[in-house]
Amino acid sequence: MENQDLSKNIMLKCGLFLGLALVILHVANYAFGDIYEQSPIVGIIGYALFIGFIVKGIRDYKTVNNGFLKIGEAIKIGLGVALIAGIIISIYQFILMTYLEPEYIAKAAEVQERIMLETRPDMSDEELEMGLKISKMISKPTILTALRIISNLIGGLIVALVAGLIMKKEEDLY
Repeated sequence: MENQDLSKNIMLKCGLFLGLALVILHVANYAFGDIYEQSPIVGIIGYALFIGFIVKGIRDYKTVNNGFLKIGEAIKIGLGVALIAGIIISIYQFILMTYLEPEYIAKAAEVQERIMLETRPDMSDEELEMGLKISKMISKPTILTALRIISNLIGGLIVALVAGLIMKKEEDLY
């Protein structure tokens, strides 16, 4: 029971800090007027924060667990951190698209169309229309929120699995 409370506290703390760090990163990106075409540097910083906080949570758990870590525990911590951060960033994203920037989806669709035409100038009108139709279908705030949480969980699973394999140390039963 004690380990369960420790893992919950670690997941909550690291997930909260990760979520807030990602919101601050997005707010800074928004303040500089670059929310439709994200800079690769912002993406790299976001991924580094994501990986860093998940690894920190797993390492913290291993430390308080007397240096022992099972892969299942690492995955649990990683998924918990990713879920909490995903919920926080999804709430921000929903507020951004609904209240702060109500034209966000329409403007993002325009940018997406321009990028599609620039990267594939030989694209037929039918292909362009199909791509925009799919983009429009998934560009609702509720769907984007769900996709954000799902992608966070998948990313958290991958990071936690790798970190767990690297850091695992199980107790000897003998």
